[in-house]
Amino acid sequence: MEITRKINNNVALGVDSNGREIVVCGKGIGFPKMPYTLTDMSQVQRTYYDISAHNVEMFNEIPEDILAVATDIVDLARVTLNSELNPNLPITLADHLKFANERIKNNMEIYAPLSFDVESMYAKEYAIGKRALTLMKKKTGISLPASEATSIVSHCI
Repeated sequence: MEITRKINNNVALGVDSNGREIVVCGKGIGFPKMPYTLTDMSQVQRTYYDISAHNVEMFNEIPEDILAVATDIVDLARVTLNSELNPNLPITLADHLKFANERIKNNMEIYAPLSFDVESMYAKEYAIGKRALTLMKKKTGISLPASEATSIVSHCI
């Protein structure tokens, strides 16, 4: 795998063996002088394909723990719904979770008027949103309000 551009010390752009652009995450992956050939694949913790140019830049703005939990939530949704989801979903969901956390810190709660409708019309998806809140608390220590389940699941619908 060729690593072509540093996003930060732990995230870089690369090209896989099939010539596809890839975002590569791993401890120190963006540290060496660019470009370079990555030979030790054990350094790679996560990869993301088909990420838009705008969203690639967002990797630099989102804390790693929030990106990791967002990716876990998307993986859960993909398996539960047995559906392919937008490849940009992990980064857009991570961005949402980051700002939801900032709203909590600033005592700003957003009312989700469609919560009841989403819960009744999209029960399986809503269950993903509720599990997402549990994952967020478990993996980051961040407690989001129950109303965020609706906002999280709206990314998957």
